[in-house]
Amino acid sequence: MQWQDARTFPALDAARRARRTPHRYYVIPRRHVVEIIVDAFFVPSEVAGHLTRLYADYVEWWKAETTAERRWFPRDGIGLDHFNDFVHLVVLREHAAWWTTLLNEAAPLTYNRWRAA
Repeated sequence: MQWQDARTFPALDAARRARRTPHRYYVIPRRHVVEIIVDAFFVPSEVAGHLTRLYADYVEWWKAETTAERRWFPRDGIGLDHFNDFVHLVVLREHAAWWTTLLNEAAPLTYNRWRAA
């Protein structure tokens, strides 16, 4: 498995080369969903909070009884949605590009929490 997917995450790849973080960023396609994983993803708390709220709204939409895609809601959970350090999202395949775009847009704001100031 390729741990740094530069094709899907060009901005995260540039951030890794500049700041040595995030460490890993890749997608795992499943039958109806895609898992998006980013390790060592540190952004300002306002950005993390905004992404967390977006994902919470997305999950609520996906779980709604009126949503046809509800049948693909993962039984094993939706991942880790706090957008601080380890990010693991489970999204519908048709929405994966939107989520990867959001993470790429946040890439210039990433910082290396472990680097001495």
